[in-house]
Amino acid sequence: TAAIAVKTAREFNVLLTANPKPQTVHYLTGAPFVQLNQSETEHAAALAGIEVVHREGEPFPDEIGEQLRKMLELENLVVTKGSKGLTIFSDNDKKEHVAPHLVEVYDVAGAGDTVISALTLALSCGATPREAGIIANRAAACVVRKVGVATVTSAEIINEWESQV
Repeated sequence: TAAIAVKTAREFNVLLTANPKPQTVHYLTGAPFVQLNQSETEHAAALAGIEVVHREGEPFPDEIGEQLRKMLELENLVVTKGSKGLTIFSDNDKKEHVAPHLVEVYDVAGAGDTVISALTLALSCGATPREAGIIANRAAACVVRKVGVATVTSAEIINEWESQV
């Protein structure tokens, strides 16, 4: 089960990341890294009994992410916000916003999977959560420019940086 995976990862100091559905995020209590998009975060928070006050058209209220992270005792909760970037809520009550990397979007299918994959790879290579978030944003920018569920290569991510210089 997820709880055993979290316990084992902690015991052996192994990086554990997850991109769960809102209904199952509570199984990952104590996990090092959980990633949800903002609507999933709101849904998970509501399921956890956290009062969610968010009006359509207004910015995502960061208090929801902070409360959910604390309630689930997560080391880090990454909330992706589409064209608004992402925010990393950490267990030291630190909140870091990673600005979006704006591109023309053709299809968002697979963007969340790309974010958690790139985030995991970057963290496993020694990146800080912020650095990993920046890399994940760039990887997702490459994917959403493609039609359908797509993959991204390291060369595409590097080219994304070079094209911005």
